[in-house]
Amino acid sequence: MLSIIGSARFENRKNRRQSPRKNFNLTARIRLDGGFAARQCKILDHSETGVRLFVQDPAKIPGKLMLMFSTDAPEKPARVVWQSGNQLGAEFL
Repeated sequence: MLSIIGSARFENRKNRRQSPRKNFNLTARIRLDGGFAARQCKILDHSETGVRLFVQDPAKIPGKLMLMFSTDAPEKPARVVWQSGNQLGAEFL
């Protein structure tokens, strides 16, 4: 019974997404808004509108950040919209 309820919640959440998410397993870097130093993170999945990240210390991540997919790619500004344990979701600005 619980699996049916949990599954329905997942489907409702999934259907609210603005664009489909794709599984991703890429090491990237985030730079805090206004900061200079970058810290490592793992991109778990992404879409055109946002990203789900794994970070070592999510309590130290503020509301805005810059995401760097690679060293030669431009930074992508994002805003944190949820956090659960070591994972956080951010939407691109």
